[in-house]
Amino acid sequence: MISGTTKYYAQLADPVEHVKFPGLMRSYFDAAGLDIAAIPLHVAPVGLADAVQGLRVWQNLLAVGVTMPHKEAIVPLLDSVTPRAAAIGSVNEVRRNSDGTLYGDMVDGAGFVRGVQSAGHQLKGRAVQLVGAGGTARAVAFAIAEAGAKSLHISNRTMSAAERLAADVADLYGECAVTAGEISLAGKRVVVNGTSLGMAPTDPLPIDPSLLESGAVVAEVVASPPQTALLAAAAARGNPVVSGQAMLDAQVPMVFELLGMEFPGWLD
Repeated sequence: MISGTTKYYAQLADPVEHVKFPGLMRSYFDAAGLDIAAIPLHVAPVGLADAVQGLRVWQNLLAVGVTMPHKEAIVPLLDSVTPRAAAIGSVNEVRRNSDGTLYGDMVDGAGFVRGVQSAGHQLKGRAVQLVGAGGTARAVAFAIAEAGAKSLHISNRTMSAAERLAADVADLYGECAVTAGEISLAGKRVVVNGTSLGMAPTDPLPIDPSLLESGAVVAEVVASPPQTALLAAAAARGNPVVSGQAMLDAQVPMVFELLGMEFPGWLD
């Protein structure tokens, strides 16, 4: 029950209908016996700066998650960010400190890698195709290279964004062969949709599933719906798949760490 002692974890999004993380966090807060409410906040891009100012004076706010389309736009509005968030240029978790300052981190990429690993797959030594170069895809790209991928090929509707991301990742992880260009599934053992395609039933597929190599792992960042059209098509061909939910689940303990709280353990 919400009362005057309740603390809050919120999530900034536009739209909010697809947002699942507050409900997931609420389950863990309840399991840990914490008086913390988790809620989505519908904030359009035009109102983001005003919303961030409001976070500073919201004294019973602990933190906010940040999702599309705010992950990159919110960075210059914060007081400080982690080194990885600075390198990636986007944020998906913001802690409100007791003095009202805001501290951001980006855990999408680490969550993605842990989600893939928890599903029994590895990125180390693999050739990877990533589709997308936005906020989430940037985080995933850095994390894939950090996880030891042999190569990473980045494709995006705006090719200049893919080229810029490839250069940024290559600067930090020279041991990973990072390229940008049109989608190429030949030789790719892991294929990642890092775009929002798949959230709406009318969305086109981000790749042509018929070109997938046998046994190639297909992974999503889209968590709602839990099985996108891409995952359904890949699974129908016999390819192993990893849903976007795995990425979300893996981020839960990271949020507890950001808040300085002990993670209660995985729910049954």
